[in-house]
Amino acid sequence: MENEGTGFGFPAFAGYIPGTVYGGFERRNEWFLQHCPHPDIATSGDMRRRTGIDSRSFAGADETIVSMAAGTGKDCMRVLRDKGLQPEKCRGLLLGTSAVESRVLGLRTDDLAGINESDPAALVQRTAEKVARILGLAEERAIGHNYVCSTTAKLTEVGLVEERDILEGEFFLMVMAEKLGDNLDVRDRNTGFLFGDYTAATALQRGQTRFNILHAFIDTFPSEGLITLAKRTVYGPDGKEHGDRQCIQMNNGGGVLETASGKMIDAIERSLVEVGMEPEEVGLIVPHQANKRFGKVIRAQWERRGWAKPSPAVDIDVSRSGNNGSASWMRRMAEIQKQLKKGQVVMAPFVGAGPCFDPKTLSVGNIALKVGE
Repeated sequence: MENEGTGFGFPAFAGYIPGTVYGGFERRNEWFLQHCPHPDIATSGDMRRRTGIDSRSFAGADETIVSMAAGTGKDCMRVLRDKGLQPEKCRGLLLGTSAVESRVLGLRTDDLAGINESDPAALVQRTAEKVARILGLAEERAIGHNYVCSTTAKLTEVGLVEERDILEGEFFLMVMAEKLGDNLDVRDRNTGFLFGDYTAATALQRGQTRFNILHAFIDTFPSEGLITLAKRTVYGPDGKEHGDRQCIQMNNGGGVLETASGKMIDAIERSLVEVGMEPEEVGLIVPHQANKRFGKVIRAQWERRGWAKPSPAVDIDVSRSGNNGSASWMRRMAEIQKQLKKGQVVMAPFVGAGPCFDPKTLSVGNIALKVGE
């Protein structure tokens, strides 16, 4: 059926690998085996089999979320200008990151005045304001969120509310910046070979555009402790030991797989109901980072609902990037955007840790798109 959608869309996506833009570096599985020998580290073949990942990129030691987001924002503005968007029509900034420490965020002592330094949400919001200032955007129209892997869905939902008063052609710049290498212990068989650094950006624009948003939402549900963040000494991707680092821990990889795939199908179903569409109208599923195993489980979950067979294709590509947290989906959209056809309906389900790694919740959301001209 024809659906008018929300009246907003994404004109284009731009992804930036730290190793090629910000002076970072790429590490292949074999490098970790050589430089971080430990009984708990799997073989290169096992890593590839379990995760589908060959290598990942990491930002340089001097890079922070502020520097990466500001650099990406400037780069994206040039891309948007080429698409006909005028920088003076940018009404503000939507910033997403999984970082929870002022050191990684790039906040100095004077940046922290008036906020609770132990409140990750306040730190991310202050980071958004600082990046907006660097980009010459209004600080009061800067919004920062940390819904970890689901932040794109969160900021899209927030942006649709915040932008109701903007005019045709005006937009918010949306930037996702991740430095997850600071949260890794490469000895951890569940997460140590999963995450990589990345930045990505787009615009949330009023009017009909290339990727028109039919529906977007974000929600949370009880986590059962599946994904947590805890301080401990780690072996980082730089091959060095670091004390007192916030480390991502996935306490049940199999449980996360089953929970995430089922919740993603639930999220797609919610969007279908909200916009009045049928499952067979979905042309492609581009989930938050999925390897072949994960894609297979998503398709199985789809068919368990008794929906049209065969299930839609599930986009898979993690081999050279890993899981990039909030930047994952926009990174992949930047890579495949030219391949998508007019009229195609794309579902983008997200499941991940809860806001600021809240140990009590996981997040779930979806963005439903219809490809335009």
